[in-house]
Amino acid sequence: MPDPRVSRLAKVLIHYSLELKPGQQMVLRTNPLADELNLAVYAEAIKAGAHVFIVNAIPGAQEAFYKNASEAQLDYVSPITRMVYETFDAMLVIGAEFNTRELSGINRSPKPIQIYPW
Repeated sequence: MPDPRVSRLAKVLIHYSLELKPGQQMVLRTNPLADELNLAVYAEAIKAGAHVFIVNAIPGAQEAFYKNASEAQLDYVSPITRMVYETFDAMLVIGAEFNTRELSGINRSPKPIQIYPW
């Protein structure tokens, strides 16, 4: 049985914070360290009638990317990522980082990114 606090938090996130409606598209961006909350949020979004797309990050992937990527790779924006940001109705990012200092050793200045309002 899931923790009732997690279930209540999922309801608040879906119904109050995002105000998801049937037929809306939502991105759930997270990682495996938050599985209990991820599953509760996903279930609540499905109950609300939303179409959910899950982006599950691999711990350590950002560090590997920024240490090894070329300038062309840093500038590249995936057409799939662009489509998600431009067409989806809501995004929920659940950060549950294993190593909060993962990017502290990266010596590159991040490129500015355009934020799409929701």
